[in-house]
Order: sequence, then C-alpha cells, then structure tokens
Amino acid sequence: MIWIYLAILIIILFFLFGYIRDLYTPKYSPSKEIVKKVNDILKHPVNVAIDLLKEELKISKITDKYYIYLHLAFLYMQIGKLEKAVRLARSLIVGVYVDEAIKKRAILLVGEIYIKLNKPKEGLEFLLDHKLDDKDYYFLIAKLYEHLKDYKNSAYYYKKIVHNFEKEQISNILSKLSILAVRNGDFETSQKLIAEASKIYEDGFVDLARGIYQFYKGNFNKALDFILSGLNKKPNLYSFVKDELREIYFEMNKIDELLNYLKEHPNPIAKLDYIRILHNMGDYSIARDYFYENKDIFVSNLVLISKVYQILKDESIIKYIVDMAIKSSLYICQACNSTYNSFYIECPNCYRVGTLEVIYEKPEKVREDIFIVPESYIE
Repeated sequence: MIWIYLAILIIILFFLFGYIRDLYTPKYSPSKEIVKKVNDILKHPVNVAIDLLKEELKISKITDKYYIYLHLAFLYMQIGKLEKAVRLARSLIVGVYVDEAIKKRAILLVGEIYIKLNKPKEGLEFLLDHKLDDKDYYFLIAKLYEHLKDYKNSAYYYKKIVHNFEKEQISNILSKLSILAVRNGDFETSQKLIAEASKIYEDGFVDLARGIYQFYKGNFNKALDFILSGLNKKPNLYSFVKDELREIYFEMNKIDELLNYLKEHPNPIAKLDYIRILHNMGDYSIARDYFYENKDIFVSNLVLISKVYQILKDESIIKYIVDMAIKSSLYICQACNSTYNSFYIECPNCYRVGTLEVIYEKPEKVREDIFIVPESYIE
C-alpha cells in the first residue's frame, strides 16, 4: 500500500515541478526596437527581406531572435520553401523561453503551411495537439477537415466562429460545404447543411446547393430550376456549378437551351464555355465570330484570352495576349480590399464568398515571358 502512496506522491511532485518551472521560466518578448526594425525590413522584396533578417540574427539579442525566426518562417512560406518554413516555425513552439504570443502565431503558421503542403492529416493532428481558443485556429481546422472531405466536422468548426461572420457569409460557407459533401456521396450531411444554411440566410448559394443535391439524386428538372435560380442571384458563381449544369442539359437533351443560356450569361467563364462547346460541335466560324463580337470581355483577362486562343487557334488572338501580358492579373476583394494573385470563391481574409473582382497592375516581367500561355483555369 505504501508503494501506491509513494507513486502518487512522485507523480504530484513531477507535475508540481513542471508548473513551478514554467512559472519561473522567463519568456522573451521582442523589444520595441526589433519590432520596428522587422516591420521596416518586411517592406523590402521577399528575398531581400530574408537576407536582411539573417543579418539581423547575427547581431540581435537572444530575446529578439525568436521574433526574427517567426518572420523568417513566414517569408520562407511566401517563396515556396514550405518544408523549411514548417521546420523553423515548429522549432519556436517547443522553445521554453519563447513568448506565448510568438508560439501562438507559430502554431497558426504551421497549420497554414500544412494546408499549402497539401498535408491535411498531418496539419490536423498538429493543430489538435496544440489547442488554441482562437478564431484563426478554428478556421484552419475547418479548412483542414474540408480538405479531408470531412464536411460534417468542417461545418462544426466553422460554426464555432459564426459570430465573426455576417449571416450571408456563414450561409454561403455551409452551402459550399453541402455541395462538396454531396459531390463525395454524403447525402445526409449535404441535406443537413442545406437546412442549416437556409435558416441562417436564404440566398442564391443555398439555391445552388439545393440544385446540386437534386442533381446527384437524379432529379434533373428540380436541379435545373434551383441552379438557374441561384445563378440568377449570383452569376459570379457559375464556375462553381458549371459541370453539373452542363451535364443536366446534356442528360435532358437540351443542348440548344444550354447554348442560349451560356451565350447570354454575364459571367465570362460561361461565354468561354459557349465558345468551347460550339467549337467541339464543329461550329468553328460561329465560335470565332462570337469571340470577336464579345472580345472586350475576354481581352480584359490574360487567362481567359489565352484559353480562347487554345480553343480557336486563331493567330490574330496572339496580339491580345501580348498586350495583356504586360500587365499582371490581380484580384481584389470588394468587401475588405485584400488583393490576391489567384482567384478564390471565398476571400481568404474576410471569408466572404463571391466578392473577388479582377484588377491589374504592371509587373516586373521580362519580354520573353509574354508568350507563355497560362494553363490554369479560373474557378
């Protein structure tokens, strides 16, 4: 019996020692000087900033090094050195003397890097082992579950931060998850998410979710009605449901109706699909004439005009590509004014859906780059 009491005492002393050690271990917060200096360094181009931060490490105090390491990890992520970034960020998390605010930011950075590495399982295991009560933490977990196609748990974590969204935003997120769920055969989760989304806020995205659900149930007439209703309210989401919409029209043998719809649809991707379908059907001259009748829509976007060239193989289109290539495609969120080099259905900053619009600014490009036709498709 005495051995049991002794074992319990040892365990208590072990945890007490750890608590006292943590209590009296100094945490090194960055100085005001290094925060200002790093902020100034980050205004430089990424590669220059990395070199400057490395130089700063050589002369900085130990209390400031962790802050520099954190920003180095972030910059490594920006230039695609993801494995290096995640190793550096993870090293900050285990440091005994690292300030708690830096540890928190490092944990979130590691989660973000795992998403970029397309390692959702590892990312989820890591975040669940390093729990935080933070909206960005819950958002990352929701994204990781989404990547793992576990839409039920993804919705659960999105709803934990529902107070950070407007009603329309959370409804759109749940509608999107519903569509992803039914595409992966999870009809029950899809139906529940549609019901939740419609109670929160009824809009075009909910109609699209209902339409996609009916499509995979084989109810093409209902599916078409819902999808057309949703796109009438939110035409910018055409790309998100275009495959199912096209399949519905083909299944119902209504190709002419599909062509008429695409021809008049305001979304440029719909007009691109109109040209593609006409070309695939052998109506080359009609497809070409339609492009030139609507060329102003296409020549405002390098990816679109390049795709048109890939379809039509019309050499005269090259001049439009050359004209556009002296600019760089950027996207701006109309809600929060964040800018991105890639298009997102959902703004990564404010999480609103369907708010990104294309803008342009002159890049630092060499002339040889202008003839490269981008392969990526706008989605």
